[in-house]
Amino acid sequence: MLLSELHHESTCSSSSKVCTSRRSDRPARERMQTVEMLQERQLCRWDHASLRSKFPASGGVLNLVVLQEVQKYNELTSEIETTLAHLRLALEGQMSISKELEEALDSLESRCVPCRWLARAYPSRDSLAPWLEDLHRRLAFIEDWVKR
Repeated sequence: MLLSELHHESTCSSSSKVCTSRRSDRPARERMQTVEMLQERQLCRWDHASLRSKFPASGGVLNLVVLQEVQKYNELTSEIETTLAHLRLALEGQMSISKELEEALDSLESRCVPCRWLARAYPSRDSLAPWLEDLHRRLAFIEDWVKR
């Protein structure tokens, strides 16, 4: 499955992008492909401690902003990676699937952003594919900022 395939047939509510829970009739293989495709896209992570020395709080407001953004995006990317890793284990039968994981999988299959991710993310009404594209743009922006 390609990221472009995530663009169509969203069953999300247009006002809040909360997905309706539903049982999937898709084979486990197809569900696994969705998880694997999302895992293939690398998410930036930063060492917050080392960045504090590069961007000391005494250096001004922009230093505080970059440190806060790095922390926020580290938490979000950690949640995304953890969710996908747990979904993979559950689909392989190596871990039982919790209600939260099942809801996350239902959201992904409905082309919606899982609530677990939205809880740590910036406000957005986008469906999954545009949300992921925006996330990658935001991460690239922070990465450029940190490298300067």
